[in-house]
Amino acid sequence: MTDNQIPPTETPEEIGLIHASAQPAAEIVSRAQAAWRRIEAWLSRYAHVTSAAIRPGATDDQFRRTEEETGYRLPPALRAW
Repeated sequence: MTDNQIPPTETPEEIGLIHASAQPAAEIVSRAQAAWRRIEAWLSRYAHVTSAAIRPGATDDQFRRTEEETGYRLPPALRAW
């Protein structure tokens, strides 16, 4: 395995790659946040340029404005992602 490969330590079920409707929204959000933390840690260690290029996510105000403009409530999983 090279330095830029992620070691296979978890199953798809463990990292949340199972059908979203089978999980409560809070669990989906929690899994998404945990997965993103792992991605950021890996990028920080092995892909410095990519890590530095990551922009912050949307703010609560940006989500609110989008929901007002579209007339649709965004799902919690999308907010977490």
